Amino acid sequence: MNVANSGQTSYCSTAAKCYAGRCLIKWTQIIWDPLPDGNVEEHDLTTDDVDHVLQNYESRGTSKSSGRPCVYGHTPDGRHIVVIYEEVDDDTVIPVTTYEVPERRRKRK
Repeated sequence: MNVANSGQTSYCSTAAKCYAGRCLIKWTQIIWDPLPDGNVEEHDLTTDDVDHVLQNYESRGTSKSSGRPCVYGHTPDGRHIVVIYEEVDDDTVIPVTTYEVPERRRKRK
């Protein structure tokens, strides 16, 4: 779906994360504005990769550099990425940047 935004065309898709019938994230739209830190393709990713991680993230966090929320997960081809985003409202998210990151090792007790 195309959405007009400040004279530029943005693209929307849908992402929702549900677990046992309870949605953890209720986003119904992802707005694809030009990313401030470069576009998705510059990081060898696709919008489908990002959509997949937003729908199937494995953990959540906060970007240390920007303070924005982020999610971590695997793309369909197995790469581990972070998606840093802004929530416009309860239903809408704008990816700010996304790139491949190493997986964290879990600490042993």
